[in-house]
Amino acid sequence: MTSHSLNRKIPITAILPVKKWSEKYFNALSSITQLITPIDELIIVVEQKTFLESNELISSNNRISLRFLVNKVPGLVNALNFAVSEASHQWIMRFDIDDKYSYNRMEIQRELINDDIAVIFSDYNFVSSSGKYLGNMPSGILESIVKLSLVNGRRTPHPGSLFSKAIFNSVGGYNPNLIQCEDLDLWLRMSRLGKLISSPNSLMDYVLNSTSKSLTNRAELAHFKKILNFKSYLSRNLLFEVVDNLESTKDFYSKIPNYSSRVLHLYLDLLQLGIIHGDKKLQKVAYRSLRKHIYAFKFENFSELKYYLFRKVHRFWYKLG
Repeated sequence: MTSHSLNRKIPITAILPVKKWSEKYFNALSSITQLITPIDELIIVVEQKTFLESNELISSNNRISLRFLVNKVPGLVNALNFAVSEASHQWIMRFDIDDKYSYNRMEIQRELINDDIAVIFSDYNFVSSSGKYLGNMPSGILESIVKLSLVNGRRTPHPGSLFSKAIFNSVGGYNPNLIQCEDLDLWLRMSRLGKLISSPNSLMDYVLNSTSKSLTNRAELAHFKKILNFKSYLSRNLLFEVVDNLESTKDFYSKIPNYSSRVLHLYLDLLQLGIIHGDKKLQKVAYRSLRKHIYAFKFENFSELKYYLFRKVHRFWYKLG
């Protein structure tokens, strides 16, 4: 029996946090429950509910194991910690009610489960609230590159993650004091105990709206990210490892979709971590590679990308002195 066929028997607890349940969420919930198999479970954790709502939800989804929990301590982070503590299974998959998911998301991420894995991500799309496609965010796929990508946090989306409950518990779960980057902080800590990997498949449509964390509280988010000790988790040795394997990484990327964009983000992350560590030699390597890459390729749906990035990386270059 292959490891993939064995993985299909690994049960997953899907977690869906909602501040207050509303009838408008029934359609979104229906699309999520279609992904859940009979061996899995879905936990909906809310701050407020009514008996009628919970009974109606459970009775209308009797094909799967569904639990409706009330978190008595306010806040998303507390709700997530509570839901994970109540999970029956050892692998936790995050969902958000506003986002859309590929029909085979659970199947693809489940097949990547292994004993040494901490978190599994994937590529994802940006879409507007009306459903218009706005672009794609490629993931790192390889362990060292996914870990490197934590330096900006956008390539490891929280609602697209599948993670180990055992490693989650070992690092103490979500930090309730980091409400704007609780996921990034968690991934950094989990990266010390297991591998971070991703699938090259786009398994989620991240819906950008007025309540998206990427569009709100940006100043607060920037403040909390300054608190995270990137130097401690993303070491200079990681920089050297990525640089030493650049050509083999690019060769690997050339065999899968989104080569140009994937390599572009690799160079941007490498440059950013080089700046954090103050390593001018590595910054120059990343800068020159990035500039060459910008001029060598055309990027889908980004007509002004070359001009924008040329200005951006030149600001980095001036900092090198």
